[in-house]
Amino acid sequence: MKDMDWVKFILLASVVLCLTGAGLYAYQVHDLETLKNTIPTCQKKLTDIGRLSAEVDERKMELERDKRQELKPNQYIEQQANNAGISYRRHLILKPLGERKNQKEGYLDRPYEIVPERKQKFDRRKIAKFIFNLEVNTNRLKVTKFTLDQPNTNNYEEWNMILEVTERAPLEK
Repeated sequence: MKDMDWVKFILLASVVLCLTGAGLYAYQVHDLETLKNTIPTCQKKLTDIGRLSAEVDERKMELERDKRQELKPNQYIEQQANNAGISYRRHLILKPLGERKNQKEGYLDRPYEIVPERKQKFDRRKIAKFIFNLEVNTNRLKVTKFTLDQPNTNNYEEWNMILEVTERAPLEK
């Protein structure tokens, strides 16, 4: 008789555990369904956040571009040279080359020549970064001519450069 009590107890415990497991399973399925229903809402919110983040980044770039537009050409060139790792004040000379007016098109070009002091040599990657920064970061100033010379040395990384940049501004009426 005692063995039957144990069997009944084990069966009863098994039924209780099965019912508990079924209840937990139903609860998990309910949670899963709730999560599945919130996924589209979350995706929409994440898409909105991504779009807003892109807009904020674009506005920051516009503000930076506006700040650069306010700089004088020599300040802008100095800033871009320093960003490229070329010490502007110690190594580069900026020579104005006059002005060219185009009345018909309504703009004024002011070319400048950027010449290294005493045939200073620069790493070719720094020169490339400098030219790239000059071109990309403003619409007002463009590299219109450049000359690169490799001196007679065994170091193929160092080059002499001469750049001509042109500032274009609208004619004042």
